[in-house]
Amino acid sequence: MIAEPASSLSYSPDALAPGAEALANSLNINVTSLYAAAIEAVSGFSSLPDNVTKTLIYTGNGLPWHPDHSFNDLGMGKAASAYLIEALSESLKAKGYQ
Repeated sequence: MIAEPASSLSYSPDALAPGAEALANSLNINVTSLYAAAIEAVSGFSSLPDNVTKTLIYTGNGLPWHPDHSFNDLGMGKAASAYLIEALSESLKAKGYQ
């Protein structure tokens, strides 16, 4: 299981006001940290007995499906993170990971 609650938000009523640097920083926190946690989790799964369930879980909110321009960096991060977990889950299904 991955429990990775890190998040970053540059709230602004102007969708582009935070700028590219702030967006890059938020995506680093919102996505790259989850990617690093996933690497560690999957690595650790291999040391667990076969009868132990190996599950990838990512909690979020509705931002990927209900965009709000005031939360662009958080919504983009949630969408990318959901994609990552779904892709990992699909690619690791043959190993019995969920």
